[in-house]
Amino acid sequence: MGAGVADTNVFGLRNMLVLAGAYGSNEWFAMPMFIAAPNAVGDFGWMIAGAFGSADTEHTDQAGETVFRSFGTIRMNLGFGLSYSLTEHLTAGIRLSYTNIALRENENPIDAPADGVQSLAISSSIEARNSSWDGYLRSENSVSLEYYYAIVFGSSNVQRVSLRTAFNHTINPGFRATARGGLVFSTGSETPFFESGPVSGINIISPHFSARNHAGLSLGLERYLFRFAHGTVSVAAAYQAAYSYGALLRHQFDHGPAATLQLYFSRLAIPGIGLGGAYNVGRNSFQFAFNIGMFF
Repeated sequence: MGAGVADTNVFGLRNMLVLAGAYGSNEWFAMPMFIAAPNAVGDFGWMIAGAFGSADTEHTDQAGETVFRSFGTIRMNLGFGLSYSLTEHLTAGIRLSYTNIALRENENPIDAPADGVQSLAISSSIEARNSSWDGYLRSENSVSLEYYYAIVFGSSNVQRVSLRTAFNHTINPGFRATARGGLVFSTGSETPFFESGPVSGINIISPHFSARNHAGLSLGLERYLFRFAHGTVSVAAAYQAAYSYGALLRHQFDHGPAATLQLYFSRLAIPGIGLGGAYNVGRNSFQFAFNIGMFF
């Protein structure tokens, strides 16, 4: 069970305040975040965020059926970042963060790490983004590149490069072609805490799948169904492909179709809610797909 509240015009200055949290039988977390975005070209923006939680973690195969790791953690993350508007559509950023992950008791630990981890990290990013409105759907096209370097106390340091893209092309008002993709490349680490899940937007792989490197691509179509006072409902279908490489499973390739029923809010701060599923052809498995927001 979880909930979140967002205000995209806090204090009347186009800043964003987010408060989110969740609670379940084996986990809980809380996340406050404040973002002051640049208001014009040449302006600086800043953000501060925190995340606190406790969870039982599982790392599985792509289908989510075989558990390779199982352990419990208590996690704290604090971050501060600056952004700068280079042009109307181009923004650069830098972020500093501190992470503390401690192991806690787990009923059935499997290949658990020997200890927790602490790290100090710096990341730099550059993003190009523009948006358009066809009268039915708002389309955001974006490309972002991020470099991440973490000093890990008591272990080897970690580097990671991430690339994310999202493109939409209007065929007719309310009907568009979509393309989303990305890749994550990381250096090795003695702990699993610096691995990552599948590329955002790739739904054919279990969210519990963890690896060092990922690449994914999704190509599809989206069509609005109807509009009402508070938003627009659409249906989207795509074909997805993903490649991953990690310490537990080496070279892995997956592909399959995905479909989502998407709700876009016109008045609330939350950009949208998606609900659907995806079928992994190579693993003969079905994954439930759920997303809040259209940030990619």
